[in-house]
Amino acid sequence: MDDYWGGAMGHPYSLFKWAMLARLTHTKFIILSVGRSALSNWGSRAFVRQALKLASYRSYRDERSKDSLKSFPFTRTDNVYPDLAFSYIPGGSSSTKTGPLQECLDSQPKSIIGISPIAYLSTHGWPVTNLPIYEQYIGALVAFIKALVEQGHAIRLFGTDSPDYLAIEDIMEHFHGTPMASCISQPTIKTVEDLLQFLHTVDYVVASRLHGTILSHLMNRPVLAISYDTKVDVHMEEMGQSSYCLDIHKVTGEMLSKSFALLVDHSEFVKDSLQKTTQEYGARLSRQYDFVLQKA
Repeated sequence: MDDYWGGAMGHPYSLFKWAMLARLTHTKFIILSVGRSALSNWGSRAFVRQALKLASYRSYRDERSKDSLKSFPFTRTDNVYPDLAFSYIPGGSSSTKTGPLQECLDSQPKSIIGISPIAYLSTHGWPVTNLPIYEQYIGALVAFIKALVEQGHAIRLFGTDSPDYLAIEDIMEHFHGTPMASCISQPTIKTVEDLLQFLHTVDYVVASRLHGTILSHLMNRPVLAISYDTKVDVHMEEMGQSSYCLDIHKVTGEMLSKSFALLVDHSEFVKDSLQKTTQEYGARLSRQYDFVLQKA
């Protein structure tokens, strides 16, 4: 539930419209494990309030999202269940092309690190721009990548939303024509299955978008999150991973290197914790699906 992209007539109105169409056709309308971000004006809040009120069942993906709606009294007894991505079961073939594992600066890499930048506050289609923050963020990633390559790691840059591929281009401009470019590749990812298959090929992930982080955790990959939104902070906290979450507005290459070194040192513990939590979340979502199909 968010009006950051498109204002009140974007997602809030679409949610209200579907709720009304369901009511007119006597169809149950269910809101399942939803998050709540910015609702910046009364029109957005009015559309969302009415859509929620028309739902026959409501649940939220975290306590913060539910708590932010406490001004709507009818939501106070609603349930909290994990994000639906935790019930995704990978399967089928993949068309992901990661390319052969190149020799990196004349040696085999220590590990492969997937880095997924975000076009946050850039001119690449983001609704609000703040170039100093964006450029500082890109600069921090460039410095971090240089340090990783010097340590013997290989980098795979990937996106989980189309504007982010332009952020990847901004990063690659710093490496074109340099020896380090041989240590950096860009896989072709077109589907969710491609992404999940790709995540099997990396040892660690550095990501900013929420579902890039969630799906990496689902694949049991330790993640260093560069958070651009409270929802990323909340997810990392609920997964017990707050130690590996940095603020995009303040991040530096040195901070990334220090946090990544900590993540590597504790990677086995992190993976054990992620596996237990993702299994628990999947089981909880299965119970929610059963309830919704039987009673909602």
